[in-house]
Amino acid sequence: IDDKIFDILYFVCRDITHIVIPSSIKRINSYAFNECKNLKKIEFLENSELLSIDCFAFSNSSIENISIPDRVKQICEHSFSYCRSLKNVKFSKNSELKDIKNHAFFGSSIVKIKIPKNVKQIRKKAFSECNNLKMVKFCENSELYSIENETFCLSSIECVLITKSVKKIGENVFANCKN
Repeated sequence: IDDKIFDILYFVCRDITHIVIPSSIKRINSYAFNECKNLKKIEFLENSELLSIDCFAFSNSSIENISIPDRVKQICEHSFSYCRSLKNVKFSKNSELKDIKNHAFFGSSIVKIKIPKNVKQIRKKAFSECNNLKMVKFCENSELYSIENETFCLSSIECVLITKSVKKIGENVFANCKN
């Protein structure tokens, strides 16, 4: 094991409060941080090589903020679902994110989100039941072409401007939005 560099984070102790993720990690495995009820702070080292946040990776955890590293290409199903303390999700201008999968942020407490330029699809119920979500922005020159069914339903969105690149808007995308 000496001198080996690991690139997948499989599992962490459920009682952690803070973690610094090494730059060599390319994938956060499914359920790695699931149910981490004391986890408040996540830091990614500079030059992070993280490419994927897998299914249920942070679901039901107590994280409050996260800055997604630039090289992440996908946020998988339920990655941040039911993160009731998660208020801020940040992406840099250089984000390579292409896909936000089904239920990715379902039931979280996000207040606002700016979707990165390279995102092509926002999948079914990705931001559904985000009761505090008031603002959704899209980057200039957005490549987004598809917003799938019920993506923002049961949220508190007050205003959203859909970019001209969008070719498909699914059913009930804004159903039961309070505002």
